[in-house]
Amino acid sequence: AALGLHDEVPRVIQATAANYSSMYQDVLHGRRTEISYLLGYACAAAASNGCPTPYLQQLQTRLTAHLARKGLRTD
Repeated sequence: AALGLHDEVPRVIQATAANYSSMYQDVLHGRRTEISYLLGYACAAAASNGCPTPYLQQLQTRLTAHLARKGLRTD
């Protein structure tokens, strides 16, 4: 699978350079994002396995607060 990867990466970068993520588009259009679902799941899964995730939890808290300040739903 690594054969040709050196050439494939720049090709994909060029082909997708103008793309925007669905989450970016959600924020841009004032729609609910999946931040709490994705990061909440990751934090809960880690916690259930005894793996602390202080930075991931901080990221979730900060992103949720940022979205709330913009008037976007955070659930």
